[in-house]
Amino acid sequence: RILQESEERIRLREQREVQLAETAGDRVYRQRVQAAALDFDAALERLRWTLVQEVIGMLGERLTRFAEDDAAYLPLLRTCLRSAARSIERLRDAPPEGERAQGPDLVAEMNARDLKRFERSFGEMVHAAAPELRIELSREPIDCLGGVVVRDADETMRVDATFDGRI
Repeated sequence: RILQESEERIRLREQREVQLAETAGDRVYRQRVQAAALDFDAALERLRWTLVQEVIGMLGERLTRFAEDDAAYLPLLRTCLRSAARSIERLRDAPPEGERAQGPDLVAEMNARDLKRFERSFGEMVHAAAPELRIELSREPIDCLGGVVVRDADETMRVDATFDGRI
C-alpha cells in the first residue's frame, strides 16, 4: 500500500510537471508568434512608407505636367479659386450694405509660371469662378507646383489650394 501511494504521488507529480512544461511551452510559442507578427507588421509598415514616399516623389512630376495642360488645369484652377474664395467669404463678417471697402475683396497668389500664363486672363477666370467677388492677382509669385493661395486683403484669413498644400 505504501508502494502504491508513493507511485500515485510520483504519477501526480509527473502529471503536474508535464502540465507546467506544456504551459511554459505554450507561453513561449505565443511570445514567439507575437514577436514574429510584430516584426512582420513593422516590415510591412516600412514597405508601405517607402511606397508612399515614392508615390509622393512621382506626384510632383505628374502634377507639374498636369499644370502645363491648359485644358485640364484651367478648370481645376477655377474650381480651387472658387472654393477658396467662398470659404473665406463664408468665414468673414460681410461689411454692412453700402460700406464695402474700396480695394479688392481677396488676393490670389500663384507660382511664377501661372502668374505669367494667367496674368492677362485672370479677370475672366475670376468672373467664371466667383463673379460676385473682387479678386486681385498678386504680382509676387509663391513657391508651389500649381494651384492658388487665396487670402483676404488684410491677410487675416488664407486658404491654400495649391497642389503642395493638398499633398
